Amino acid sequence: MMKKMRHYVLCGLFAFSCIVLPACAALPGIVPSPPQADGAVHEQQFLEKTHQLQSLLEKDRFLEARQLLMQLNQMFTQLPFDRKTTVEGIQALSDTMIQLKHLLADVQLQPEKIRKTARQLTIAADALVHSGQSSKQVLWKEHARQMLSLVQTMREQHPDRQSFQQLQERYTDIRPALLVSQPPELVAQLDALFARMKQLYLQNAPAPQELSMVLTQWEDLFKQAYTGKDRPTFAEVMKTPLNQLILGLSSFVILSLAYAAWCYRAFQDT
Repeated sequence: MMKKMRHYVLCGLFAFSCIVLPACAALPGIVPSPPQADGAVHEQQFLEKTHQLQSLLEKDRFLEARQLLMQLNQMFTQLPFDRKTTVEGIQALSDTMIQLKHLLADVQLQPEKIRKTARQLTIAADALVHSGQSSKQVLWKEHARQMLSLVQTMREQHPDRQSFQQLQERYTDIRPALLVSQPPELVAQLDALFARMKQLYLQNAPAPQELSMVLTQWEDLFKQAYTGKDRPTFAEVMKTPLNQLILGLSSFVILSLAYAAWCYRAFQDT
């Protein structure tokens, strides 16, 4: 029994030195965290290449665009996603790149669809680089301003299918960026309301009151995403020292338990 106790104590000390100290070093106010300059530079390079990709596609230089997309795929695996976005945000970026890869690999190219997907990628990459920033110069917010203006016009006038299609086109352009920069629950609510709007617009005689109500609800929720006042972004939540401490301690507990279990199994096998 004493041998087992000594073994577990040694395991605990090892876990403390390997897990707790590095975790504390990453927490602000405890030990200064290392500079993030390299990650920021890498993000900026990734964003610049998405702009280059768009430029190539505007000139129908599809072969060069394929080669550049391969570079972006390699850079994507090295992006510093930590505290920048959620799993859904990473998935949105990845899915957009995969879709663009498939479109460029098609025998019969669809230039407009390719350019649209590349535009989605650029806006989403810009959202990642500027995660947690309230600047209105963020690309998706520039598109959002145009959308809010369009929604206001739709509410003031009798909306038709053409105006809804314009709104839908712009929404699909920025949706990956919303997943990168906003809580996934908020995007899910926006999607649900938008799907209901689409159902109403496809009807021959949509109910004006319900249409107006759904449009207003969607607009209010979209304004929350645009202003960021009611729902903090993932990056903003993680800026709070308490949340970072909770995340660090939670990670420590999980890793310590996993390591202790490994030690126990190793001891049992000997």
